[in-house]
Amino acid sequence: MTDCLTQYYRCPGHYFRLALKGPLSATSGYFRLGDATLYGNYCGRELSSVPGPDLIDASHDTRIEEGVMYLPFDLEQVVDN
Repeated sequence: MTDCLTQYYRCPGHYFRLALKGPLSATSGYFRLGDATLYGNYCGRELSSVPGPDLIDASHDTRIEEGVMYLPFDLEQVVDN
């Protein structure tokens, strides 16, 4: 899940400690992270099929435990999209 970061920043993967928060949904949709609108599968929530102002903010479903950031989406999938 960190290959896109290690390739872009050209640094070892152990600097990016990321993991999925849980299983991803079967369907993709739109959500946001701050001001950025993203598209992909998501953990535990139903997403919008169209972009708009009332999208789920993934920052509310992100957590950090013991130095690992748990994201509710697959970072590489979102970057590819």
